[in-house]
Amino acid sequence: MSTQPYLVPKRVLQLVAAGLALVAAAAVIALPLYSEVSSTSAGDQQATSSTVLSVVGPTVLLTMLVPVLGAALPLAARSRAWQPLSVVSAAVLAVFVVLGLLSVGWFFIPALIVSVIAVFQPVTPKSGAGTAP
Repeated sequence: MSTQPYLVPKRVLQLVAAGLALVAAAAVIALPLYSEVSSTSAGDQQATSSTVLSVVGPTVLLTMLVPVLGAALPLAARSRAWQPLSVVSAAVLAVFVVLGLLSVGWFFIPALIVSVIAVFQPVTPKSGAGTAP
């Protein structure tokens, strides 16, 4: 069993990345991202907007689970699998962002940035020179 605390800086960054991915997914589902303008023969125009959920349907919920679960993946590990899962998490987010750049991928860029920073964060905090007696 590890004596290392759970909330080290790397884990905090992974928590932030998962939170950002969850917020981005909620924004994609709830914000009116589709708009339609219709006009009558009299020249009157009417603009309406719709959410992704109402246009695409409930399958968008499954699609939004991919980046959220990908960002949360390293939070389940505590042993040697933690670092590889951090890399996998950042890769899943990167693939999702690249594939979705023309639509919803932009929403997940902050989560991707934090996830990549977490990959390069050391697993254990440095001990040493600056500690007080």
